Amino acid sequence: MTPPHDDSIMAALIAADRSLSWRPITCHDQVFCREMFAADRSAMFAPLGLPPAMLNALLDHQWAAQHLGFADRYPDAEHLLIIRCEVAVGRLIAARRAHRDGPRALVVVDILISQAARNAGIGSAVLRSLERAALAQGASQIELSVLASNAGARRLYQRLGYIEGDGDAHLPLVKPLTAAPASASAAANRASPA
Repeated sequence: MTPPHDDSIMAALIAADRSLSWRPITCHDQVFCREMFAADRSAMFAPLGLPPAMLNALLDHQWAAQHLGFADRYPDAEHLLIIRCEVAVGRLIAARRAHRDGPRALVVVDILISQAARNAGIGSAVLRSLERAALAQGASQIELSVLASNAGARRLYQRLGYIEGDGDAHLPLVKPLTAAPASASAAANRASPA
């Protein structure tokens, strides 16, 4: 993982919610991230009725495969821990992509909010912050993908203006970005929850 630098995505992030912050993930954060991943994915494998040791081995394999896949597809991605009121509540992996014949994009490689911190507006606040960071860095859209079976995340993205594409297990989503007038941006920042 590359440490943040002046033109990093992290450097451009301005929290939409002042109780939020982020920092690069370190080796000390891996246990938290793995536990969050396991809690999120366990329900997916529950119908298999696996014994706990076998389920844990499967989740370890899935965790390792996800990391290898992300590293291969997005070697320059930034891996950030999402913090709310000084407590780790999630993980964000983001990268930039320049399209040959199209817009420059910020890619949300992965965003995961811990189950205990869900439904508190954290995901929405992080995505709004990413939108501002993307615009500040010259991107004209945000891209991500979501599991087709993740109805809650799909509703969130639709509510925030993301447009779903076609897919099977994973659906691609894109949100075109337009710069807000300076007065509207300032009003939105003043209206952000403290």
